[in-house]
Amino acid sequence: MSGEFQEFFNELLFGTGAWLGLIIIVAIIVIVTMREKLSGAIFLPICVFLGIQYFNSVPSNSNLVWGAILMFIMAVYCIGVLIDGVRKHV
Repeated sequence: MSGEFQEFFNELLFGTGAWLGLIIIVAIIVIVTMREKLSGAIFLPICVFLGIQYFNSVPSNSNLVWGAILMFIMAVYCIGVLIDGVRKHV
């Protein structure tokens, strides 16, 4: 059973469904952070680690290098949302 899940997520993140997986991840991050600003603290390490994972797992001539760049952009977005949320709560 775990082999099937691992294969599904590998295919969704690094295989044929990689762009769909990236769009789903970005949509979840944007929707949740729009509703709750402080959730950027949860998504920030996820974006950084996923960006590093893309850089390490994807060949440099692949289009999925843009996925790593997108994850680092989303990390900056999470920092901005988190700063905005902290300002509103203080």
